[in-house]
Amino acid sequence: MPRIKSQIARLKTNNRNNVINKARKSQLKNAIKKFEAVLATNNKDEIIKASKQVESVIDSTARKGTIHRNKASRTKSRLQKQISKVVDAK
Repeated sequence: MPRIKSQIARLKTNNRNNVINKARKSQLKNAIKKFEAVLATNNKDEIIKASKQVESVIDSTARKGTIHRNKASRTKSRLQKQISKVVDAK
């Protein structure tokens, strides 16, 4: 355990941020799972609606610094590829 006052405060801050980041990552993973479940239904309107929601969650997670902006972009790109496979197949 640190003895320096500023390091004690920093440890508290790091622990608090760790909990917040875990919650945000969990929210992101759940949003992606819900999107993939909607994707399996092949309903075009629901897929577009769900894609907007999941992209919003991805963007907000990246904006807050929990994930890197390049990872957010890569994830959105992969989801768009899945959408195009389902939509173009019809």
